[in-house]
Formats: sequence, structure tokens, C-alpha cells
Amino acid sequence: MEANGRSNRRRARRWHVMWPAVVAHDDREYPCMILDLSESGMKIELLRGPLVKAPDQLRHERLGTLGIRMAWVRGRLAGFRFEAPAAEIARLLKPLVPGFDRRDQAIRMQETRRPPRASFGRKPNAPPAAAPAEEDAENTPPEKGSGLSKAA
Repeated sequence: MEANGRSNRRRARRWHVMWPAVVAHDDREYPCMILDLSESGMKIELLRGPLVKAPDQLRHERLGTLGIRMAWVRGRLAGFRFEAPAAEIARLLKPLVPGFDRRDQAIRMQETRRPPRASFGRKPNAPPAAAPAEEDAENTPPEKGSGLSKAA
């Protein structure tokens, strides 16, 4: 749950960008700015006017033309899901978004991480054993070879 009370339903990490693009439906085009994106979708800000029809295409100079489906609209902001599989979108975004493959690297690191080392019966971070109390010291027999004997 986010601070504003809404649940975060995002399935994939989002990357913040500021890319000019166009969303379109048939012959209507809406210039926009892509504000954030992931393998599953994107958030845009319309540069002119409200949406009259739900766009079904994204046109971007580096991504090409992609099929999209509108998820939500709030004023000039709108969210879209990509029609293409996430793996295909990830392949397109990897060379364009710095750090996009870091999540994949982190997952691989976790999978190849060594198991924890054996402690051989020791408790990790256990406090050192406390010295015996004075009463116990009087009642304990002396160690062999210490030269001290218990007075009767």
C-alpha cells in the first residue's frame, strides 16, 4: 500500500524517462511524453488536448510502433499496457534504458550465491561466556597442579 492509500499493482520495476512519442488510434494522433515505462507498460503525459478515443498504438523513434491498451486516464496523464510479450519489450528497452538489465544481474547473483558457511556448533554472534560468580568460585574444586588446596 502506498502513502496515498492506493495499492501498488505494478508487476515490474519502472524506469523514469522523458521521451517524446505519439499515441494513435486510426487517423488520430496524440503527441505525448513517456514519463515512465517497464516491460509491461508505460505512463504518458499528453502534450495537447484530451484523448477522444483510446489509442491502440505507440510510435517512438527508437522503439518503433507497438500495440498498446489503455489502463487508466487521469486528466493529461494516462497509463497503457503493451500488447507485446514482456520479453520482447525487455529486449527493446535493454539497449535504450541505462541499468535496465541490473535487475536480471541481481537475480542471477542471488541464484549463484553461496550457501551460508557452517558454524560447527557455534552460535553466530553469541555473547562470550560469563565468568562464574564469586559464590560458585568458592565451591568449585581447584584445578590440578595449581598448588592451592581448599581450606577446611
